[in-house]
Amino acid sequence: MTLEVLREVFAFNREAKDNPYRILGTVISKGICLVTGFLMDNMLFAGLSTIGMMTYVYYQNLQPRDLFRRMMTIGAAMILGNYLGFLIPHFPWSEPIIIATIAIIARLIFRLRKSPIPGAMFVIMITTISSRMALGLHMIPKMSLYFAFGVGLAIVTAMIVQRTEKEPGVISPTGGKSTKELLYEDPGALIDSLFFGGILFIIVYISRLFNIENNTWIIVSAVPILQMPTSKAMLVRQIQRVIGALIGVVFAAVYLAFDLRPAVTIGLILLCDMGLEIFLRRNYLLGMIFIQPMVIMLLTITPAVKYESILTSRFLGILLGSLLGLLGGHLTNVALKFHQRAYHLEERELKD
Repeated sequence: MTLEVLREVFAFNREAKDNPYRILGTVISKGICLVTGFLMDNMLFAGLSTIGMMTYVYYQNLQPRDLFRRMMTIGAAMILGNYLGFLIPHFPWSEPIIIATIAIIARLIFRLRKSPIPGAMFVIMITTISSRMALGLHMIPKMSLYFAFGVGLAIVTAMIVQRTEKEPGVISPTGGKSTKELLYEDPGALIDSLFFGGILFIIVYISRLFNIENNTWIIVSAVPILQMPTSKAMLVRQIQRVIGALIGVVFAAVYLAFDLRPAVTIGLILLCDMGLEIFLRRNYLLGMIFIQPMVIMLLTITPAVKYESILTSRFLGILLGSLLGLLGGHLTNVALKFHQRAYHLEERELKD
């Protein structure tokens, strides 16, 4: 490991600017979801609507029309992933196909639309988390509405927060171009998306083949690494994820050691969410420290989610998923380089 890699692992982006209303918006909106569910004595609503609010992570200071279009597109992808995830327990071997399909579509859309990190990660994470919920088929429409409520609230919050920005919203980098036009400008996006979905298909299939419990963490951990553009960036992201996960799981263990009341858990979730919003854009490792306990707390208050030995499976899944993501991403980069080289050689031969 070189000194340069370590420098990037711990680099802190001091230039990242924050609109305090953006952070306030996510805390208030998630607070609405959690408190409403608590008062209704319906923690399924609290958990699912708060998870749906994760759509807000994709907020960016764009022109209102462009922002609305982006948030609606991402929201639709999140709802689709959530619904298909609910169906997976009823058709267990459909999991590799469903997750790979969602991954291909999400990766293609985010790359063509030049959407910033976290890219396809949260769409895939929603699909995998939903797949762990033991819901009867008759309950799925109702639970999907709970989730959609959080997505809708995220879109409304994003549009309100955009009005508080001091800087004018930037114009979307893709303008009003159609998907066909964008694909013509970036033909490599389709091949990249197919590789991305193919690697995830193999990871999910292997976890099913060897009957690995709680494979959600393996899948979710592989995605952010696979999204990085170079092998070096993948290595940096893997190290950040493992270190951040280890520290975050320690904090989660402290939380689980105490039998805290739901009201206290809600307050802790909102504090972790605030930390995530502040630090994720500055250093991924620090963001991971906050997201680990937040996700674990959300899962503990959502009754339908079935996880055994949650801390152990979470950390081991992150470690294994990060390694598989690094290996798969490196192989993808090598394969794409060989493909480009072969394409250029064929093109030159045709000219000659």
